[in-house]
Amino acid sequence: MYTVKAIHNDSGYKRIRSDLAKQYDFNYKFPEIEISDVDIWGDRTMFLTHKMRDKRALHTESAGGTIICTAYLWGYKVILQSVDVEENQIISEWETDDSPETVE
Repeated sequence: MYTVKAIHNDSGYKRIRSDLAKQYDFNYKFPEIEISDVDIWGDRTMFLTHKMRDKRALHTESAGGTIICTAYLWGYKVILQSVDVEENQIISEWETDDSPETVE
């Protein structure tokens, strides 16, 4: 919840309007995860990239569950990297075993 006591200039108004609009933006409610690469001719590892926005990291349990389900559907190893797009740096990385069928 926001309480606006005063707006002194156009930039202040635009910042508040932007912050309020983010509440309804799909990309701010759900993490943006995309397939960034697949090693088709090798071991068939799928690489997923999570693009962090506003320093919002993935929860470790959710990331682990995501790659386990993805690996089960894909049938091969999956690696998920959480990347800070502003600093172009890998923040976290998760991966499944080579044999996803053995993952509980």
